[in-house]
Amino acid sequence: MTTLAKALGVTTAELQQAMQSARPDASSGAQPGDQSAALAKALGLSEAKVKAAMEANRPTDTPPAGDGGAPPSGSTPPSGAAATPS
Repeated sequence: MTTLAKALGVTTAELQQAMQSARPDASSGAQPGDQSAALAKALGLSEAKVKAAMEANRPTDTPPAGDGGAPPSGSTPPSGAAATPS
């Protein structure tokens, strides 16, 4: 979070407060994907700047949720699973 705050030119505390206020709730009708717009508004920044900073600071070692792709080669199967099909 510190890296994202620095990229946006705000303090970590300001970013945390903006994220709290930008969090969608059931009554607002806002979609989770609208977070960058809400965050930009809460911070007084352009949506483009917020989106760019979020993209640049996204973890690269974690696949997107729901990827469903095969594990990397050489991966160990979960405990209790057979290493090779029988």
